[in-house]
Amino acid sequence: MVAEYQPEMDLESVEIEEYDDEGIPHSRVDGFWSPAAFMIGESEIWFFSMSWERGGEKPPVEFVDSRNLVEPFS
Repeated sequence: MVAEYQPEMDLESVEIEEYDDEGIPHSRVDGFWSPAAFMIGESEIWFFSMSWERGGEKPPVEFVDSRNLVEPFS
């Protein structure tokens, strides 16, 4: 099982490399913001995450992926 915390990132300028429709890379400098996030579980088995996408003052967005869990046998 994996557990990971990623703190919020708020950078004034970062170099971002993007690819156009023909696969040619182009660089640009822009601001960058990434919300804080917490994840636990194993992808494709059971996974839970919380992400503060709306900022630190609002509740986090929660996501649970439990579709591959099976009911116990009786």
